[in-house]
Amino acid sequence: MTLPPLRRVLPSVLGVVLATTGLQALTLAVPAAACACGAAAPVVDDPDGAVSIGTEHAIVSADGGTEQIDMRLALDTLANDAGLVFPTPAPATVSLGDLDLFTAIKTQTEPRVVFVADSTGGGPRSGAQDGAAPPVVLDEVQLGPLHATTLAASDAQGLADWLDVNGYGLAPQVLDLLESYVQRDWYFVALQMTAEGSLDGELDPIRFRFDRPADGLVYPLALSQAAAVPQQVNLYVFDDHRADVAFVDRGPVDRSLGGTPLWAGPVDHPDLVGLGAYLTTYSLDFYDPATQVLGDLAFPRAANDDEVIPVVYRTRAQQPADLSQTEEGTPGSSSGTPLGWILLYVGLVTAVVTTVAVVVLRQRRALRSSGAPAPRS
Repeated sequence: MTLPPLRRVLPSVLGVVLATTGLQALTLAVPAAACACGAAAPVVDDPDGAVSIGTEHAIVSADGGTEQIDMRLALDTLANDAGLVFPTPAPATVSLGDLDLFTAIKTQTEPRVVFVADSTGGGPRSGAQDGAAPPVVLDEVQLGPLHATTLAASDAQGLADWLDVNGYGLAPQVLDLLESYVQRDWYFVALQMTAEGSLDGELDPIRFRFDRPADGLVYPLALSQAAAVPQQVNLYVFDDHRADVAFVDRGPVDRSLGGTPLWAGPVDHPDLVGLGAYLTTYSLDFYDPATQVLGDLAFPRAANDDEVIPVVYRTRAQQPADLSQTEEGTPGSSSGTPLGWILLYVGLVTAVVTTVAVVVLRQRRALRSSGAPAPRS
């Protein structure tokens, strides 16, 4: 398929990730290092290999029985190659996301204004320690400089070994988190991308599509428990009704973490109506991911579809024409010109006349003192 030209492409995600900038400056190669979501890891033999996520944006929607996640990350790193491990409840297909959707959401959710008065080109390498079952490669796709591999894993150690052989630098605490996904029969997308320059900054989105879970939309976040820096997750949830945000089997996300909607209402933007009838947005801030991230996110239907539309109050500047419409009993001129304007005009004229008179008087005094005849008025 023909890929749209991108200045930057991203392999990103919820926990720890590595991705890349400028698509045209990128060269495909197995990254010297990579990360698993939620746990940034230094690149082996690369002093600039540390990667952390600054801000994460994700559009969560459904198309029939298929869930779709468009994700965009902002990275903080000096590294020029990276990777990402993204768990999904069913095998995922991966493609480039649509940056225009994020722009449309920004327009849709604007406040209401109220006026008052790999270089080798090869695929991933297999490998696992003795006794550990390696994951099964279900699918591979090449998207310009991005190489995505969909994996089925029955053994967390075998998955970790595969990731290690393929250049993903996993922190030790990530292994236990991967184990929880393996036990739930989830799948994984491993992303690899390399850039000639640093991956630092905001990257273009990537799209994941997989069978929608029977319990509803889900957003994998558990791996972010291994993150060493605060995590900000901005979610845009499309569904038929307003959606709450909760940790799976752990209850609602606390209000102090951003568990109340920033915006909620019916969708009317033409570029967004196909994603769902109702949009609910959240901005979650986890200052201590290890204790505040309690697992993956779910989006149960809210008790009602009440709208949450921020309002900005502004004062409309009055024009002179508006001032001519005086209320009954308010002093004004009979010609329709406000009294204030008349007084201002009279004041200006008086000031000019007074100034001229003072100048003339001073000239006459100067002439008298010099003995010259004073000019006639």
